[in-house]
Amino acid sequence: MHNANYFYPKPENEPVREFRQGTEETKKLKEALQQVEKDKTEIFPIIDGKEVKTGDVAEWKMPHQHDTVISRYHKVRKEDVVKAIDAANKAHKLWENTHWKDRAAVLLRCADLCANKYRYLLNAATMLSLSKNPFEAEIDCIGESIDNMRYACYFMSQIYSNQPFNSYEAMNHIEYRPLEGFMYVITPFNFLAIGSFGNSCTIATGNTTIWKMSADVLLPAYYLMKIFKEAGLPDGVINFLPGSGQLISDVALHHKDFAGCAFVGSTDTFQGIWQEVAKNIGNYKNFPKLSGETGGKAFCFLHPSGDVRAAAVAIIRAGYAYAGQKC
Repeated sequence: MHNANYFYPKPENEPVREFRQGTEETKKLKEALQQVEKDKTEIFPIIDGKEVKTGDVAEWKMPHQHDTVISRYHKVRKEDVVKAIDAANKAHKLWENTHWKDRAAVLLRCADLCANKYRYLLNAATMLSLSKNPFEAEIDCIGESIDNMRYACYFMSQIYSNQPFNSYEAMNHIEYRPLEGFMYVITPFNFLAIGSFGNSCTIATGNTTIWKMSADVLLPAYYLMKIFKEAGLPDGVINFLPGSGQLISDVALHHKDFAGCAFVGSTDTFQGIWQEVAKNIGNYKNFPKLSGETGGKAFCFLHPSGDVRAAAVAIIRAGYAYAGQKC
């Protein structure tokens, strides 16, 4: 029987560790940093749940220590992108017909794994790949990633419970369907969390994705893909594609099953995606949905009643934290 309504509590923000000197959490983080630097992980595309060895290998070095290789990654080829789209389309039927509480269970399990079992590994990979300090890594790959997974479940329960009023003469209800086709998720260098919620919010509602992330964030993103799999995500729901964004876009944006794009990056790149989609609009099965956040510094307003010191601290942090390369 399927007669239960599911409601998830409104999430509290994931508590941020402080990594004070001499604490157990600082000790564990230092151990993880040593392990990640020692491993020099080889990163593969993950298509339909399987790692693909392409042979076109590039190195990623620490931005703060240019003579130290932190990882090596295999770049996808055109045929790999085609296979990834086929895998996403194949997984779509199973995933959209998976009960939404079970999709939510995967995301909540993934959030739990990030918060506990893999917390220090993700932090260490983020620090060494992106030159982030412990605080910046903790609020990014841990705090925001976990919060977004949990909020996806919370808001999904609200959306699905939003139903029309009925009368005794007629009964109405809404079924919320995923998009028809695959979603193309493009995420930037500065936040693993953007890759996390770009995928988690998309798959929560039954969609499947191909994921192109910046080379800068490949190592923690690769770990996150493995965590999704450990959490129970079926093969092909997310397909992980390191390599050239132009190559991937040349295939994805011309494919008849392209259903939409979730993008964070430069204004020029997003304008180019819009233009390419417009040129190909007659080739698609449906009108694609495009969502984009692009760069630029925002100005600040301070009301006369505001706390000047608090505002000054916040503005300095916004301008200089991670060299200003964040939202």
